Amino acid sequence: LLLLLYTVQALMVAGIHPYNKPVGTVTEIILVNNILPSYFLIIITILIALAIASTLHPLYLAFSRDFLMAGRDEVFPKKFAKLHEKYKTPIPGLTLLLIVGIFFLIIFIPLFGPQYGIATTAVLLSAVTGVVVLILQIPLCIAAIRIHTKFPELHFAQPQICTILKSLA
Repeated sequence: LLLLLYTVQALMVAGIHPYNKPVGTVTEIILVNNILPSYFLIIITILIALAIASTLHPLYLAFSRDFLMAGRDEVFPKKFAKLHEKYKTPIPGLTLLLIVGIFFLIIFIPLFGPQYGIATTAVLLSAVTGVVVLILQIPLCIAAIRIHTKFPELHFAQPQICTILKSLA
């Protein structure tokens, strides 16, 4: 479905827009050329929000498992190692991700005014997603730095493992 939508969008832009003028956003082209009714802009906005949510969903699932493993290894507090009894989902990790995501949305929502337009709003939402992902990597990186103090036997065994792997290659 997405492939079809992107293909139709590209064909619309190529067929309608003059080749010697710079291309703005697709929504501008649609509205200026009266291709679709103006209320279609709301549908486009909803589709952009759904696309961003579909990007965030797998990221949150993956990062919540990172927090789960850090909790199991006791590099993070042990409460991150808890799973939901029925669904086996890492509720503490997902809760942390939700809180951080909402915090950044509250910070950036004032920037999403109508004066910016859909394209800028989509870029800002993507930036929020990127910032949240990068900020959530900070504690995981700190945990990775601390892992040699928690598991010194693994740290000191690494040269031996490398020697074994080289001999197998």
